[in-house]
Amino acid sequence: MHAAFVARGNQKDLDLMEEFLRTRMLPWAFTTKEGKKMSAAYTGLLQPIRFYSYVFPKEYKNEVLTALKFDAENTDRYVQNSFKTKMAIAAVRKAMRMKPVPKFDLIPVGNGIYMPLDAMKNIAITPIGVKDDVMLTDEQGKTYEAL
Repeated sequence: MHAAFVARGNQKDLDLMEEFLRTRMLPWAFTTKEGKKMSAAYTGLLQPIRFYSYVFPKEYKNEVLTALKFDAENTDRYVQNSFKTKMAIAAVRKAMRMKPVPKFDLIPVGNGIYMPLDAMKNIAITPIGVKDDVMLTDEQGKTYEAL
Protein backbone atom coordinates (compact mmCIF):
# COMPACT_ATOMS: atom_id res chain seq x y z
CA MET A 1 0.00 0.00 0.00
CA HIS A 2 1.11 3.57 -0.63
CA ALA A 3 0.29 6.63 1.48
CA ALA A 4 0.93 9.96 -0.28
CA PHE A 5 1.14 13.22 1.63
CA VAL A 6 2.63 16.70 1.53
CA ALA A 7 4.59 17.90 4.55
CA ARG A 8 6.16 21.23 5.36
CA GLY A 9 8.01 22.55 8.35
CA ASN A 10 11.42 23.06 9.88
CA GLN A 11 14.06 21.16 7.88
CA LYS A 12 15.46 19.51 11.04
CA ASP A 13 12.02 18.18 11.97
CA LEU A 14 11.30 17.02 8.41
CA ASP A 15 14.64 15.18 8.38
CA LEU A 16 13.73 13.53 11.70
CA MET A 17 10.34 12.43 10.35
CA GLU A 18 11.98 11.02 7.21
CA GLU A 19 14.59 9.16 9.26
CA PHE A 20 11.81 7.70 11.42
CA LEU A 21 9.89 6.45 8.37
CA ARG A 22 13.02 5.04 6.70
CA THR A 23 13.91 2.97 9.76
CA ARG A 24 10.57 1.37 10.72
CA MET A 25 10.66 -2.39 10.57
CA LEU A 26 7.28 -3.96 9.83
CA PRO A 27 6.33 -7.63 9.59
CA TRP A 28 5.65 -8.54 5.96
CA ALA A 29 3.34 -11.54 5.69
CA PHE A 30 3.74 -14.04 2.88
CA THR A 31 2.71 -17.59 2.07
CA THR A 32 5.22 -20.17 0.88
CA LYS A 33 4.49 -22.35 -2.13
CA GLU A 34 3.70 -25.13 0.35
CA GLY A 35 0.95 -22.93 1.84
CA LYS A 36 2.79 -22.11 5.08
CA LYS A 37 2.10 -18.59 6.41
CA MET A 38 5.27 -16.74 7.40
CA SER A 39 6.56 -13.22 7.81
CA ALA A 40 9.78 -11.34 7.27
CA ALA A 41 11.03 -7.96 8.42
CA TYR A 42 10.39 -5.16 5.94
CA THR A 43 11.71 -1.62 6.16
CA GLY A 44 9.23 0.85 4.68
CA LEU A 45 10.39 2.52 1.48
CA LEU A 46 10.19 6.30 1.64
CA GLN A 47 9.88 7.74 -1.88
CA PRO A 48 9.95 11.53 -1.54
CA ILE A 49 7.88 13.56 -3.98
CA ARG A 50 9.00 17.09 -3.34
CA PHE A 51 7.84 20.39 -4.73
CA TYR A 52 10.59 22.95 -5.15
CA SER A 53 10.66 26.58 -6.12
CA TYR A 54 14.18 27.68 -7.03
CA VAL A 55 14.75 31.44 -6.99
CA PHE A 56 17.51 32.88 -9.19
CA PRO A 57 18.32 36.01 -11.26
CA LYS A 58 16.38 35.99 -14.54
CA GLU A 59 19.50 36.51 -16.66
CA TYR A 60 20.51 32.92 -15.77
CA LYS A 61 17.29 31.40 -17.14
CA ASN A 62 19.06 29.36 -19.83
CA GLU A 63 21.69 27.98 -17.45
CA VAL A 64 19.26 27.06 -14.67
CA LEU A 65 16.55 25.57 -16.88
CA THR A 66 19.19 23.54 -18.72
CA ALA A 67 20.68 22.28 -15.42
CA LEU A 68 17.21 21.31 -14.16
CA LYS A 69 16.47 19.52 -17.44
CA PHE A 70 13.38 21.62 -18.26
CA ASP A 71 13.90 20.88 -21.96
CA ALA A 72 11.10 19.25 -23.98
CA GLU A 73 12.99 15.97 -24.50
CA ASN A 74 13.37 15.40 -20.74
CA THR A 75 9.86 16.61 -19.95
CA ASP A 76 8.26 14.28 -22.50
CA ARG A 77 10.11 11.33 -20.95
CA TYR A 78 8.27 11.80 -17.64
CA VAL A 79 4.99 13.35 -18.74
CA GLN A 80 4.61 10.78 -21.54
CA ASN A 81 1.95 12.83 -23.30
CA SER A 82 -0.58 11.73 -20.68
CA PHE A 83 -3.62 14.02 -20.65
CA LYS A 84 -4.17 13.43 -16.92
CA THR A 85 -0.55 14.21 -16.07
CA LYS A 86 -0.57 17.36 -18.18
CA MET A 87 -3.81 18.50 -16.51
CA ALA A 88 -2.37 17.84 -13.05
CA ILE A 89 0.75 19.85 -13.90
CA ALA A 90 -1.41 22.68 -15.27
CA ALA A 91 -3.51 22.70 -12.09
CA VAL A 92 -0.44 22.89 -9.86
CA ARG A 93 1.04 25.59 -12.10
CA LYS A 94 -2.15 27.64 -11.82
CA ALA A 95 -2.31 27.17 -8.03
CA MET A 96 1.26 28.43 -7.79
CA ARG A 97 0.47 31.38 -10.10
CA MET A 98 3.10 30.34 -12.60
CA LYS A 99 3.38 30.34 -16.37
CA PRO A 100 4.32 27.42 -18.63
CA VAL A 101 8.06 26.92 -19.15
CA PRO A 102 9.11 29.31 -21.93
CA LYS A 103 11.35 28.37 -24.81
CA PHE A 104 14.98 28.74 -23.80
CA ASP A 105 18.44 28.10 -25.22
CA LEU A 106 20.05 24.87 -24.04
CA ILE A 107 23.53 25.51 -22.69
CA PRO A 108 26.15 23.10 -24.08
CA VAL A 109 27.86 20.67 -21.71
CA GLY A 110 30.90 22.29 -20.12
CA ASN A 111 29.27 25.71 -19.92
CA GLY A 112 26.74 26.99 -17.43
CA ILE A 113 25.87 25.18 -14.21
CA TYR A 114 25.40 21.44 -13.92
CA MET A 115 24.09 19.12 -11.28
CA PRO A 116 26.34 16.25 -10.16
CA LEU A 117 25.74 13.51 -12.72
CA ASP A 118 25.73 10.77 -10.09
CA ALA A 119 22.76 12.45 -8.37
CA MET A 120 20.89 13.38 -11.54
CA LYS A 121 20.78 9.80 -12.84
CA ASN A 122 18.47 8.87 -9.96
CA ILE A 123 16.23 11.95 -10.06
CA ALA A 124 13.18 12.54 -12.24
CA ILE A 125 12.41 16.25 -12.62
CA THR A 126 8.99 17.19 -13.98
CA PRO A 127 8.84 20.92 -14.73
CA ILE A 128 5.79 22.77 -13.41
CA GLY A 129 6.34 26.34 -14.60
CA VAL A 130 8.10 29.65 -14.07
CA LYS A 131 7.24 32.96 -12.50
CA ASP A 132 8.91 36.33 -13.02
CA ASP A 133 9.79 38.44 -10.02
CA VAL A 134 8.67 42.04 -9.79
CA MET A 135 11.20 44.84 -10.34
CA LEU A 136 11.80 47.16 -7.40
CA THR A 137 13.47 50.55 -7.09
CA ASP A 138 14.97 51.41 -3.71
CA GLU A 139 15.32 54.83 -2.11
CA GLN A 140 18.79 55.22 -3.66
CA GLY A 141 17.36 54.74 -7.15
CA LYS A 142 18.73 51.22 -7.73
CA THR A 143 16.36 49.04 -9.76
CA TYR A 144 16.59 45.30 -9.27
CA GLU A 145 14.71 42.05 -9.50
CA ALA A 146 12.96 41.31 -6.18
CA LEU A 147 14.21 37.76 -5.68
